[in-house]
Amino acid sequence: MTNELPPRRCVTSSRNVLDDPFARVRYRRCCVPDPPVEKPAMNQNLVSVSLSSEDLAALDAALSTVDEQLAGLIELSVEQRRNLNKMGDKSEAFCRQALILLTENRQILPPGLDLTEAEQDLRSLDQLRPRFARLRRLVANADDSEMALGSDILNFALDGYAVAKVIGKVIGKGAALETMKEAMSARYTRRRGEPPKP
Repeated sequence: MTNELPPRRCVTSSRNVLDDPFARVRYRRCCVPDPPVEKPAMNQNLVSVSLSSEDLAALDAALSTVDEQLAGLIELSVEQRRNLNKMGDKSEAFCRQALILLTENRQILPPGLDLTEAEQDLRSLDQLRPRFARLRRLVANADDSEMALGSDILNFALDGYAVAKVIGKVIGKGAALETMKEAMSARYTRRRGEPPKP
């Protein structure tokens, strides 16, 4: 003897469904499809930044101060970056030990090796490294925020264009829709790497 239950049958008789509450449940489960779930239109809003004119003025002043204080920074060419001896974590420990040793034995250095300049370079590196780390974080956040702002705008424009296509002709905006359509076509049909036409 098995404990298997008989297969569930779909109740199609309206009389049975009305009379039997359990039949109504079974009928609901097997015969009535669930209504489609409509996803509400939601604006993408990855970032929201609002700056007053005073905020922008303060930001510009702060950036000008940074430019002035870091006027001694240089820009290397690609070839220079490729050919430079680069100090990593392991070589940095060696360099620090070498400077300590040579500072204690200055008399062995030839005139062409400027120990004072090397010591100043090390002090500057230690002073600026945490500031550079903050600047890099700001630049990375600025790049991400710029991308997110553009993405928010693009998603809104695409959603708005989809709505405008439906009702645009009714409200007499056909010409404007054609202009938007041409701009969208240029975006999606341009070959990768091809610059936009002027």
